[in-house]
Amino acid sequence: MYVGLLEQWLEELKNEVQNQLGKNTKVLQIYRGGEYLSQQFDDHPKECEIISQLTPPRTLQWNGVLRKEESNFVGYGSIHDESFRPFTLFLGTCFANNSFSLNRVSLKAIQVTTYEIWIGKRPSVSFMNICSCKAY
Repeated sequence: MYVGLLEQWLEELKNEVQNQLGKNTKVLQIYRGGEYLSQQFDDHPKECEIISQLTPPRTLQWNGVLRKEESNFVGYGSIHDESFRPFTLFLGTCFANNSFSLNRVSLKAIQVTTYEIWIGKRPSVSFMNICSCKAY
């Protein structure tokens, strides 16, 4: 799962896929919930000759995993109270860090990590710290 800030995400995703896998991005599937639809999502894939597919509306079975993860992110980052308004600047970074951590946790159904499926080797988590203490 990739999380990125909208301004930079499309070009970075394209470059990362090309660098890591040596393949070009051919299709970008976007959830048609409305929050991801913008002119930028229409223009950029056309410029790069990427087919942009939108999931059918109100069909969560097409993207159940995405919706589950998205609800987790919203739960972790629910900073909608006015008293927390300054912290919303960091919400994108919080989501990216959360996604980074979740990609290194093994999936219950298949006992491998998302990172392992994508890269092909076990992720190293030796650099992670919890409150400045080593994580095991």
